[in-house]
Amino acid sequence: MPGAYHGDQHDDGVRFVSDDSDNKVISLQAKREEKNTKKERTITGKARCLSCKHEWVQIAPESEDGYYDLWHECPLCGLNFGRFINDICEDGKKVWSCGGCGNELFKVSPEHIFCPLCGKIQTFP
Repeated sequence: MPGAYHGDQHDDGVRFVSDDSDNKVISLQAKREEKNTKKERTITGKARCLSCKHEWVQIAPESEDGYYDLWHECPLCGLNFGRFINDICEDGKKVWSCGGCGNELFKVSPEHIFCPLCGKIQTFP
C-alpha cells in the first residue's frame, strides 16, 4: 500500500514501514526527553586576559554543579588567564538597579544594602 504506514509497537518506539522499504524506529522516550531538556544557562560579559591584556566578550556555560568557570582561555594567546571584568549577569535575567542613580552594583552590610554611588538604601518588593 503506497504511502501508508504500518505501526508495529516496540519497547521504546514505533516502527514505521514506508512504501520505499525504509525501516525507521522512532524512540518516543527520546523524543520526550528531547522536548524536556532544559536550556543551557550561560553568562556573558567582557573578559580580559591577565597575561596578554587582550579583551573579548566571553560566554560561559553553567557547570553541572551550578557554578560558572572563573578562568577562560584567551582567544589570542591561548592561555587560561581570561577573567570577567566589570559586572556579569545570567543571560536573559533582570537585574536590580538603584532607583536613585541606576547603578547595578551594591554594598551589603548587616543592617542594609545600599548604593555606593548615591548612598540610597535599597528596599526590595
